[in-house]
Amino acid sequence: QRYLYDEAGQWLGEYDGQGQAKQQVIWLENYPIAVIDGSGAAANIGYIEPDHLGTPRVIIDAKRNVATWRWPLTGEAFGADASEEAPDGDGERYEFDLRFPGQRYDRHTGLYYNYFRDYEPQTGRYVQSDPVGLKGGLNTYAYVGGNPVMGVDPLGLQAMAPVAGWIGTDTAIPDPSDAA
Repeated sequence: QRYLYDEAGQWLGEYDGQGQAKQQVIWLENYPIAVIDGSGAAANIGYIEPDHLGTPRVIIDAKRNVATWRWPLTGEAFGADASEEAPDGDGERYEFDLRFPGQRYDRHTGLYYNYFRDYEPQTGRYVQSDPVGLKGGLNTYAYVGGNPVMGVDPLGLQAMAPVAGWIGTDTAIPDPSDAA
């Protein structure tokens, strides 16, 4: 198995030893929007519904128009909840390993691979100290400063606001009475 990442650290796909695609993700900026399973005529497309952070929450099968995978929004904030791999009730598990931005679930360790270090969702912390040391803050194992609802750390190096420039923090809904 081989994994491909882009220059921003986003996971693009998993390929077998002959280079055939097993699973690929299509991105729009920092948001995963589609997943392609297989290759050629046998490929199956799923539409990804990410949240405001870019975390995939639901995959909808394009042919059947049903959810085949789900990682609920209402779960534990640090991601300790397991994903639902058969919410459509067909009895077939659908494996999709993307989690918070920049993270992939490792089924062997139960950790989330975060490019430069691994994240443990049960504790909400990294298992390795921050490679930049104390420059990253006093708690060198912290994930997004303890606020996974408002921050992302796609490489495991630095917490940041989600998708800078796309989702504005100063957006206001105009009041119709302002036009009068």
